[in-house]
Amino acid sequence: MGKVANWISMNFQVKDLSIKDCPLFPQGKIITDKNNDKMLIYLNIMTEEVEYKIL
Repeated sequence: MGKVANWISMNFQVKDLSIKDCPLFPQGKIITDKNNDKMLIYLNIMTEEVEYKIL
């Protein structure tokens, strides 16, 4: 499991989310909740840290 997938599973109830790949970002994922709120989660290759942006 990659850092992003691990971060998602540790911070969210995965069963309540739609998770789609976003290949424009390293390990990029777009998650959508039941309210249709979206978040982009990706690995910053400079710091090796998981970062996110609310869309």
